[in-house]
Amino acid sequence: MLHGLAEPGPATMTVEEVTGAPASTFETWASEHTADFLGTMRAARIHEYGDASVISLDEVAVPKPGPGEVLIRVAATSFNPSEVGLRMGLLQDVLGVTLPHTLGWEVAGTVVTGAGDLAPGDRVFGLIDGAAAEYAVAKASMLARAPERIPLADAAAVPVAGLTAWQAVFEHARVGRGSRVLINGAGGGVGCSPCGWPSMRARTWWRPPARAAPPPYGRWAPTRSSTTPALPCQAATTC
Repeated sequence: MLHGLAEPGPATMTVEEVTGAPASTFETWASEHTADFLGTMRAARIHEYGDASVISLDEVAVPKPGPGEVLIRVAATSFNPSEVGLRMGLLQDVLGVTLPHTLGWEVAGTVVTGAGDLAPGDRVFGLIDGAAAEYAVAKASMLARAPERIPLADAAAVPVAGLTAWQAVFEHARVGRGSRVLINGAGGGVGCSPCGWPSMRARTWWRPPARAAPPPYGRWAPTRSSTTPALPCQAATTC
């Protein structure tokens, strides 16, 4: 009765012959498809421009990472004055967004699904879109590993100020080895960033005296054992 059926073909030897891709472990598959099982999340979004009252906490789908992207479990985000302008609609000609829009540019968190040289569990921070949510998606190339000694809640305050300083010093001013740099306003987020870079060695700190105090200005040499002003106004550094 079964004589008319064709003989079975040869057995396929590897998964790669069937799928065209190398075999992977279940752990790898699960990490790549985590977003498919997370469902929804909360996100701080605006549906119109206006004051702080236009921000709403919405229940939305967890974003799915595309090629070269990672899914981040957000630990913290932070907000800058420019984002107030965006929320109010003052930056539409410069930073146009599609409404509804998830707020938050600075992010710190833990990688859920990896890409590039980032793997699940890595602590990262960076400058992205849509960080004011429980989860966020970003290009792996836009993120850096967060130092273990820095809490993620603190790391979220670094990207905008830190990248602004980096771009100003190295990409625009093109500061190189041996350059002398005067940082006016070294107590702010942008100004204090270069003072902590290993390549920028702070030489002298100044703080203007009280109006009644005569010159010369006070001087401090910042060392681990010395007491430096909490908000120095200027820093002279050498690369």
